Amino acid sequence: MFVGQPLNAPVSSAAALLGQAAANRRLTVYAGAGLSAAQPTSLPGAARLAEILSVALAPVIDMSGVESTDLIAVSDKAAQLESGAELLHNALARASDFAGATPNYAHQALALLICEGAITALEANYDNCIERAATPETIPVVVTDADRLEINASALLKVHGCITRPSSMRLTSEELATAPLYAKTELAARLSVDSVAFIGLGSPADYVRTAVDEFIARVPDGSLTLVDPGITDWDKSDWSTVFPQLPPSSRVAADAESFCDELLRFYARELWRRLRETVSSLDPAHGQRIGLEAVAAAAEARNAVWVMRWLRFAAWKYSVGKPVLDSSRLFQGLLAVSMLMSGSSLRLAAQGIAISEDTGVATLLVVADHAPIGNLMADEAARRVIDARADGRLSDGTTVVVVCCGHSGRLGAEETQVQRGSTLSQVLGSVAPVDEPDYLIGDSQEGHLIDSIAAGHIIFVSGESLIDVT
Repeated sequence: MFVGQPLNAPVSSAAALLGQAAANRRLTVYAGAGLSAAQPTSLPGAARLAEILSVALAPVIDMSGVESTDLIAVSDKAAQLESGAELLHNALARASDFAGATPNYAHQALALLICEGAITALEANYDNCIERAATPETIPVVVTDADRLEINASALLKVHGCITRPSSMRLTSEELATAPLYAKTELAARLSVDSVAFIGLGSPADYVRTAVDEFIARVPDGSLTLVDPGITDWDKSDWSTVFPQLPPSSRVAADAESFCDELLRFYARELWRRLRETVSSLDPAHGQRIGLEAVAAAAEARNAVWVMRWLRFAAWKYSVGKPVLDSSRLFQGLLAVSMLMSGSSLRLAAQGIAISEDTGVATLLVVADHAPIGNLMADEAARRVIDARADGRLSDGTTVVVVCCGHSGRLGAEETQVQRGSTLSQVLGSVAPVDEPDYLIGDSQEGHLIDSIAAGHIIFVSGESLIDVT
């Protein structure tokens, strides 16, 4: 099973160019069956799916003379019979676990880029792996033209239908020829203004060919990229008839997971470059600079999916399409955490948490762009601490320093006032010691129902008060 490389691992020039386009919100990704072929998803490609359908339909439909690996031929044969189309779609829905297959790394990477509003994503697959890979966020999905009219936010455009709506799945020649209008116009529009990457799409549908034919002479070299591990044998590729003059530099012989990892890696690490640039004027021995390097190094040891999930979890009420990498509050929050952790060895734990290896104290970052009242932000932070204790990310006895950025007013009566440039040890030293663990509930009364885990010892600090950057 694929494991993403560390965030600071090098990327190819092709991925860097497309990653820059994503950062500029000018990248369109059109994904095909190759995206869902890798483990643990392991969904069948077109040829294998044709064989499965051929066997499933053989008891009721004479498939003699039909090439069993030709998906369109098998589908067209079934559709010729009365009620054949319904039989075909029913067989397709049962042909593989399109609704429950485990999303792979490429699904997660694309889901996060959609959540960031960094890409326009079109998909020719029936499974719902990208949507489920975004959990806990919910990506809007467009299947029909009516959906496209109603959904203006960042969305996944499922141009060949979706398993969640079996009747929408397009298989036959006629169904593909009458693809939704948005599928044709969206691709044509994106070809004219964006960089476009086709990933894992072995054979383009006719409307894709038409859209490309219309724009191929007018788009600059480098704006179209094909990503497929089998593309090295260019003359045998279906794409060679669509892009006959496509330069070798735009043909990337890579699997979907490796390339999507590179793409997200390039996109995600720009934030750390900007953070380092911000503190570069400080003395190398300055605590802010030392702390940032420690936080950045801890992040860069992780893969891009892990880091992006950590960052998006730290952001409160950022909807799909709102990029956390552009958030000034997240930027402030990371600088605040780095100041706090100056002089400590640390590791990043899941979902916005950093752990000081020296003291065992945890830091939880929570940022917001909607300027919530401080009391509300403290309540949200406490809820997150409770959740982290409940699922084992934080042990019951762990002291948690919550760093908040973007709130209005104080973080309630329990906010600890800190000096600019304070470190974790200084903040802990300014707080009165806790005589007994307040995560334990005291004497209970008869009939008292205990139905949750207490938040425990939390120290609330304002991130803006910590930052010490000239």
